[in-house]
Amino acid sequence: MSHQITALEQNEQSSEMMNSILEYFKNYIKTYEIALTKQSFDFITSNATPIAVKPVKMLFPVNIVSELEKFAKVSSCFENAIQSAIKTENVSYVEGFLINKQFPIPVRHAWNVIAPSNSHFDITIELALHGDLNDSHRIAIFSTRDARLFKQWLECYDDITPLDFHLAHL
Repeated sequence: MSHQITALEQNEQSSEMMNSILEYFKNYIKTYEIALTKQSFDFITSNATPIAVKPVKMLFPVNIVSELEKFAKVSSCFENAIQSAIKTENVSYVEGFLINKQFPIPVRHAWNVIAPSNSHFDITIELALHGDLNDSHRIAIFSTRDARLFKQWLECYDDITPLDFHLAHL
């Protein structure tokens, strides 16, 4: 007799996985505590939220996916996410960390979220790199949808943020 996983069991497993990813991230980022100001470290650890992303093709019609593909570039996640937010209705910029499952070191990364579904998507991994979205995890720190958090991030960050840099060069 085969065992089918119920929706409740699947949600519990997903929640456990997200909690373990968050725990891993917080333990890892502690190694950088000395390099960050206390304000930056506290902001990152208190706002870190594991995020699941969905394929762009599930969220947008073909014509919008084609437009996103036109400007999605490799090694340009911050610019890609900014362009997506500017050029696509109801889309906001999200910044945080990417943790690749094969090389689990958190790297600063940017992607997007679409309202009102609150579905996250990553055109850099999916459209520019043609990568598997399931090969990595994302930890969100802030979104431009939350102006209060965004302002706090800009105030506490030690140097120029990628968002500031790329906005200045658009």
